[in-house]
Amino acid sequence: MNAWKLFTAVGAGVTTALLVAVVIIELLQIEFSALVGLPVGVITGIIVTVWLGDRSTSYRSAFVERQLPTRRSE
Repeated sequence: MNAWKLFTAVGAGVTTALLVAVVIIELLQIEFSALVGLPVGVITGIIVTVWLGDRSTSYRSAFVERQLPTRRSE
């Protein structure tokens, strides 16, 4: 995995974690909603980071190679 993919995956994971945590904290009307929102946000962020980090370019290149017709010079 190159540095750009790693940076993108971590950035998306952190952003997702913060967004999910804030939404849950705001939606729950209990005293200690952060005790629920922060762990759920962190778990969601980890899932997104792993999912984006696991996506390989080999899947896309194999898909593109199958879709593009090859020219044969005869």
